[in-house]
Amino acid sequence: MKGCLLAVLGIPAALVTIAIAIVWFNFYDVHVRYRLTVEVQDGDQIKTGSSVIDASYSIEPDWSPSGPHGYDPRIVGYAPTVDLGEKGILFLTFNQRETPLYVQERSKHVPCKFGVVGCVPFAAYNKSGAWSNAAEERARLRELLRQRGGREVPIAMLPELVRFRDVNDSRTREPVSPYDLVASFGPSVQLRHVTLELTDDLVTPPPDIWPQWMTVKGQNDTIDLRGYENLGYSTIYLRYRLTVEVMDGDQIRTGSSLIGIPYITMRSAVPEPLPIPIGNVPTIDLGEKGLLFLTFTDSPRTPAQQIERDEELLCPFNDIGCLPFAAYDKPGTTIGIAPSQKRTAVEDMLRHQRGPSEVPFAMLPELVHFRDINDPQTREPVSPYDLAASFGPGVQLKRVILQLTTGDPAVPPPAIWPQWMKAKHQNTEFRGYGKD
Repeated sequence: MKGCLLAVLGIPAALVTIAIAIVWFNFYDVHVRYRLTVEVQDGDQIKTGSSVIDASYSIEPDWSPSGPHGYDPRIVGYAPTVDLGEKGILFLTFNQRETPLYVQERSKHVPCKFGVVGCVPFAAYNKSGAWSNAAEERARLRELLRQRGGREVPIAMLPELVRFRDVNDSRTREPVSPYDLVASFGPSVQLRHVTLELTDDLVTPPPDIWPQWMTVKGQNDTIDLRGYENLGYSTIYLRYRLTVEVMDGDQIRTGSSLIGIPYITMRSAVPEPLPIPIGNVPTIDLGEKGLLFLTFTDSPRTPAQQIERDEELLCPFNDIGCLPFAAYDKPGTTIGIAPSQKRTAVEDMLRHQRGPSEVPFAMLPELVHFRDINDPQTREPVSPYDLAASFGPGVQLKRVILQLTTGDPAVPPPAIWPQWMKAKHQNTEFRGYGKD
């Protein structure tokens, strides 16, 4: 289907591939997903509102006419909302407006070049968001993504808080001072704190207490409450630990790595990119016998092997993108090819699957080794069913285990890798597309 579309358009596939590669390596987004929770003291009760938000920070190269820039990230999600009963509803918006007080107070906190909303996670973790070029911007975001645990956001760094005198009338909107909720909601009401915590959870839906007009998509007067929902694509990020166990005589050798997979589904006829891994491949050190790599490359299969794979799982992604479904879904499962079916499958995976699970050998990407590890020209495929043919008697693949994870840190390239394999932006079947 994709090839037919390209042929109809008259676009050579090679040119499309080159164009996609240029854009991918130089223009891309870094996603920071976090849970934002607002706590309000209402007399002797604490009222809370929480929302999972995905902030997409655009990275552009220094040579781009429009980049690097200090624009705020594109927000997907819904404003945290606190229900104060008859007193009304408090909203923590995504409004980018800088008041004179905000500018004055912000200078006392962390330096940050992004806009109001973009600086919120940096302020929470007390990390600098200042940079002068694309490399520094990437470094600031990488440092931010390494943080763990919930942190308070300084009140001075918050976007605008608002309420509506009549929640059914958008024209009755009023700003709310974070330092004086009493003026808007009456005695004994005060902002206790706002906490932020990085997460891999799905973006939360709009609260049930929102009025009907506020739930209408694409309305300009709700953009700072709803974020940007009308994108031409959606991205769900899945992270898993992949561990390979090899029986070497009476010993078990293992190699493990943490891999991130962004699943992108389009809402138009544009061909969808295949999942592109971020991370380094699992590597098993078999001593003098050599190194075994479980690559990010699709495994070459005979017609019989392809039938075996399809009987295990009908999956529209590439091998590395299909691995989580192969590990957790029942044999014979069909993922479906429609964007909505693929989104549902990935979302269900995130919601319901936990714990380690084995990957069937028929679903594995290509296994390889090198006769001479210092010479990339000596690369040879390895059959998962016959490691003895590549490494000698007594060596066999025991199992491959996959486990979804949210908090584990990224795994660097193994120290046993040769120098040529560690080169950045090269050898993507071993290093993926880490943009480092």
